[in-house]
Amino acid sequence: MRLVNWLIILALLGIPVFAEESQAIVLTDEDGRNVTVPLNSESIVCLSPGAAEVLCALDAQDKIVAVTKDCNIPTSLQEKECIGASGREADIERILEIKPDLVIAKTGIKDIFQVYPEEPVEVPAGN
Repeated sequence: MRLVNWLIILALLGIPVFAEESQAIVLTDEDGRNVTVPLNSESIVCLSPGAAEVLCALDAQDKIVAVTKDCNIPTSLQEKECIGASGREADIERILEIKPDLVIAKTGIKDIFQVYPEEPVEVPAGN
C-alpha cells in the first residue's frame, strides 16, 4: 500500500483531534486537486480496498457505510452495503442517495462523478 493512502487516511482521522474551529480541511490529492474534506466524517463510502483496510486498522470501520465488492479485507467489510464490483463500476446514483460525508477512491475514479455535475461530490484520490 502506498504511503499516500496512509497519509490521507491518517489526516482524515487524526486531524480532528487538533482542530478547534475548523469543520473541514483542504488536502491536495494524488491527482493534484485541492479537495475539501469534512472533519469527523460519520459516513464514509470507500471505493478503494487499500483505504478500507487502513480505515479498519485505525478502528474506523463503523464509519464505513458502503464499499465495493473488492473491499473484502477484513471479511467484516462484506457486511457493509455493496455499491458495485469495483470503484470504476460503483453505483454512483446509490452513492448520491446515501449522501456520505466522504467518498474515498483510487486515482482516476473522480471521472465517473463528472457525469453528475449538479451533485457536488468531493472524492480525494490516492493509490
